[in-house]
Amino acid sequence: DTQLVMLMTCSPVGGLPLGFMLLGSKNEATTTAGMNEFKSMLSKDAFFKRGDKGPSLFMTDDDPALINSLKKTWPQAKTLLCILFRYDS
Repeated sequence: DTQLVMLMTCSPVGGLPLGFMLLGSKNEATTTAGMNEFKSMLSKDAFFKRGDKGPSLFMTDDDPALINSLKKTWPQAKTLLCILFRYDS
């Protein structure tokens, strides 16, 4: 039930890693604790000096524990759901 969470950002050269979390469980409490630990390591100048406001946007898959954890950790950020669109002609 271990989970690897990759925090990435986009840039002109592609995706860049911000950090990785190896969590011992996929539940919301563990994920929230991991997010809060990650947040505690950031400087006040992180996210373009937004400080505790954190990032303005997240994109994630349909994982309720992760989505709720992000909302608890950074309540001002918007969360978008990433979906796979497949077009077969």
